[in-house]
Amino acid sequence: MFRGKKVLAFVAEFNPFHEGHRYFIDQAKKRFGGDYVVAVMSGDFVQRGEPAIFSKYRRAREALSNGVDLVLMLPVFFSTSSAEFFAEGSVAILTATGFADMLVFGSECGDMARLSAAADYLLCGDGMTDTDTNNEASRFVFDLREGLRQGKSFPAARFAAMDRSLFPFHFEPNDVLGIEYLKSLRRLNSGMEAVLVPRKKDYASAHEIRDRIKEGGVQAAESKGGRAVFPDSLSAMLGYRLLELKKRGIPPEEFQDISGDLGRVIMREAGEPLGFSERVLRAKSRNWTYSRICRAFLHILLDIRKEDMEKLVGGLREGGNPPWLRVLGVSGRGRELLGALKVPPALPLSKWAARHVAGNDRVFETDIFASHIYRMLSGEGGSDYTEKLLICP
Repeated sequence: MFRGKKVLAFVAEFNPFHEGHRYFIDQAKKRFGGDYVVAVMSGDFVQRGEPAIFSKYRRAREALSNGVDLVLMLPVFFSTSSAEFFAEGSVAILTATGFADMLVFGSECGDMARLSAAADYLLCGDGMTDTDTNNEASRFVFDLREGLRQGKSFPAARFAAMDRSLFPFHFEPNDVLGIEYLKSLRRLNSGMEAVLVPRKKDYASAHEIRDRIKEGGVQAAESKGGRAVFPDSLSAMLGYRLLELKKRGIPPEEFQDISGDLGRVIMREAGEPLGFSERVLRAKSRNWTYSRICRAFLHILLDIRKEDMEKLVGGLREGGNPPWLRVLGVSGRGRELLGALKVPPALPLSKWAARHVAGNDRVFETDIFASHIYRMLSGEGGSDYTEKLLICP
């Protein structure tokens, strides 16, 4: 609560912002009566393992113009991670505001009881082996391992195991993320209540809109000096980075989301003149989803290491707060929320960084590095240090 008023919170990428997002925000307010709306939004790189089509500032501005009062940035360590860590970082940030009451998420099935039961079941199975005494959970672990042995990707093997053991139900992408939000709320002991808005499929998806922009069907591909960015914009940078790893003898499995087997496949064609998308397709197999490989390449490009991720997530799970909150923008009425943040915001960014960051904050440094790369691709001028806080009336 903020001064006795309810605060709704949600996680989004707005990649790009579209009518479905506007419907979701309107429905959340209508159903749950929020006085303020807070959003955690991915920065310049998103969970599919790709650059966002438009910059974080452009997407934040759209959100603030359509009912959001405060936009917080999800660091690239989390925004390019698996659904589990994506959710974990988002829930940690929203909890750290100190005033978010409800976490609202979209769902294809619209069945909170089923999603909540699935979250509890997966938490119960975490860390178990197929020899443990809990019959249901040990059977789940056995079936999971069997699915992986058969060559299924981890997400496919996990939900196939759930189908066989307890939940004969097909979970779609937003349901999967919803389950991860619920797990994170429990794991981090967050005080937020989880609620959902059934997803309405009448609107074009973000994926469809990105395809139309790429094909030239939308005239908004360039705005205020910045152009639309697509995965293959990273091709040359990634090719150079892979050659650098090969030259320096750095094993790719040091990076987040990369196993030894996947690392060998990635490096097999390190010196070939391939585009980003072509590299992904050549590495794809039954074991690794397209998005998983995209994330692996991004983690190499952005230097996101397993050991750094383990420290970051471990600190949150031990009860720690995010070290800082990155505010991208506020509405006119949302400005009053800034002074109430439990974890102080990094404002203004240049002065905050000079006081608090002395070359030892890997999360912050990687965000700035990712922003520099994105600006080279989009053609936008300036930097995160000179960009002013967005304030929309």
